[in-house]
Amino acid sequence: MDTLTLTASFFVLLIGLCFGSFLNVVVLRAFSGESISYPASKCPKCQKPLYWWHNIPLLSYLLLGGKCYFCKTHISWQYPIVEAVTAVLFVLSFLKFGMSAHLIFLWAVIFMSLVLAITDIKEHVVFLMHCLIFACIGLVYHAGATGIMALKGAELTWLHNPFTVSVLGMLLGGLIMLIYFGVSYILAGGRMAMGDGDIYIAMALGACFGWEKIWIIIIMGFIIQAFITGVLFEYRLLEEKNYKLFGGILAVAILAAGYWYSNTAGLFENNAIYLLAYTIVLIGVAIYVCRQLFGKVLGSKTEGLAVPFGPALVLAGFVIMFFPALF
Repeated sequence: MDTLTLTASFFVLLIGLCFGSFLNVVVLRAFSGESISYPASKCPKCQKPLYWWHNIPLLSYLLLGGKCYFCKTHISWQYPIVEAVTAVLFVLSFLKFGMSAHLIFLWAVIFMSLVLAITDIKEHVVFLMHCLIFACIGLVYHAGATGIMALKGAELTWLHNPFTVSVLGMLLGGLIMLIYFGVSYILAGGRMAMGDGDIYIAMALGACFGWEKIWIIIIMGFIIQAFITGVLFEYRLLEEKNYKLFGGILAVAILAAGYWYSNTAGLFENNAIYLLAYTIVLIGVAIYVCRQLFGKVLGSKTEGLAVPFGPALVLAGFVIMFFPALF
């Protein structure tokens, strides 16, 4: 990395820290209903206004020892973590895409994605206004891109231009999640398997990434969600000492991985007996686990998923953003 890029990265890091600090304000005041510009920042415990040096991103947290200057109440880890994550994502996007109008758009996508993920993680709440702003960012950017392409004489049709791709992405994202919402509601016996906020998040991501990527984001989101939920569910089974179901799920995972490896390595070729035996064992264990899971789910009074789906969609969006060549 040359000196110019290193210097620019440092300034981008500072910009990211500042936006991360502002992001915390947006999230917290969305819950309190206060304006993001007034009143001035204050301690949520003692309500005393903060001095200017209390608001230096990341540094203030370290200087104050993670406690309020006035009442000594512990300051949530959310503040430095959000600031640091925002800054790192800003720098990574700068290093990958360089300084351009597209980078500014990606920073806006990162900012709004983190806002939605944090509110969903914090209180399982998705604010419609945040989703509308997010969707508008995507629509406006792609409308501008379409206009610039038209001015440069590019051949555009009403179906093949960035703005249409953005609009269709928003509609497709909402449609896929709406269908899933309805189907899961029926299969869950009239219980909410997901919140309607996930529909709005998918629409906003669709407006930013387009219809060609939104379905990949949703599928990847389900995979990420399943992995996280599976890990947490296994941990809960250990706490409940339900070793049969814990072992069954772990066995399915190991057998599925072994099936994939065996197929990739060609171990099933010209060995029908091995393939048949392996398949029977895998299906048998899977059926046992499914029966146990259905019994546990139907006997549970807890509605919805313990892990919100919004952050999984956001994480999938980041994967698409930083590794577009893979998709």
